[in-house]
Amino acid sequence: MLKTSCPALDIDPWTQDNLIDPYPGWSLMRDAGPVVYLSRYDIYALPRYSPVRSALSNWQDFSSANGALLTEEMNQATAGMTLHTDPPEHQQLRGVLRRPLTHDGIEELEDDLRTQAETLVELLIRKGTFEGVNELAEYLPMAVVSRQVGLPEEGRTNMLAWSDATGDTGGPMNDRFHAALPMIQEALAYSYDPTLPSRLKPGGWAQRLWDAAEVGDLPLSKCPTMLMDYWGPALGTTVAAISWTVWQFSRHPDQWTQIRRNPALLPNAILESVRLESPLAHLSRTATRDLEIDGIMIPAGSRVLMMFGSANRDDRKFDEPERFDIHRRTIGHMGFGFGEHTCIGQSLARLQMKLLFGALLERVTRFEVNDFTPAVNNMLHGVERMQVTLHTH
Repeated sequence: MLKTSCPALDIDPWTQDNLIDPYPGWSLMRDAGPVVYLSRYDIYALPRYSPVRSALSNWQDFSSANGALLTEEMNQATAGMTLHTDPPEHQQLRGVLRRPLTHDGIEELEDDLRTQAETLVELLIRKGTFEGVNELAEYLPMAVVSRQVGLPEEGRTNMLAWSDATGDTGGPMNDRFHAALPMIQEALAYSYDPTLPSRLKPGGWAQRLWDAAEVGDLPLSKCPTMLMDYWGPALGTTVAAISWTVWQFSRHPDQWTQIRRNPALLPNAILESVRLESPLAHLSRTATRDLEIDGIMIPAGSRVLMMFGSANRDDRKFDEPERFDIHRRTIGHMGFGFGEHTCIGQSLARLQMKLLFGALLERVTRFEVNDFTPAVNNMLHGVERMQVTLHTH
């Protein structure tokens, strides 16, 4: 194949304007080529669907072992997360991490999640109008899931702030990165506190990490940073997914009406929302050798950006990709990642959304959203605030 030079773009995807409205920049990058070189940051980016999917299937060439964040400083600070490992170590750590997230483990939470969802919906209907992110989207992740992790109260109340800070320090060293550093330092100090294991909730997910280390299933040194796999991007992405889904239903009331008539459409509608507004915008890998994608060379040692959000809006894969369509065949979308590092908590996130919107289906005829403000975060694509009114007639 004839080798071509890599398109170089002098754009900054991490400006405030581009984080609030990333879609024009993503489109520009997809049009430029299957690989683009972001000269301001000396990184290569994969903005199209097929190259991202292929790269995520090939951990040998696109390695996570040197970290999945954009800066070496943060990759070193959070070394030990499953996010920063390749097989076979990755399977060992992931196997321990996912024990409470198996089908049986999640099934044990379903009754509690359903009860909490129904109670919340009843409360919000009585209020009528409320702040949608804090009062709706954050509720189940914080009321149920954070409790299952089993941190002492001071840790539990900070989990969401730590998650947001993880997103900001997952990007380049801009102002948001530096503003979030103290929060990450606080989180790491908390996780590495030698007294923490004695204060964990017995039987909680965190306690089970130390239990696994005690029987030799993982090194004890891995436990503190593996805590970040429970409160890191996973918590914030679930909140973002719920928020964006409310937003989509407010903009497409006809599709909400269709789901009310046929609730079997709800699971696919959730997947379509996650595809369209992928809560995790990107992660990165390191090229382990000189690589070629569609005739474009990526030098060994380069950091390569896997652009999930852009890939999920690629018209080479999805017909009219910027349209919200609850009937779309969503198989293959990468809103939960793909390959070895597919989101370990996606089943739990999907269950929370199914139960929450299932409870809303029974009572709510229409969502009205005002004062909608997207979040500005270097890695997480979420919502800062939105005023929601629930209509029941």
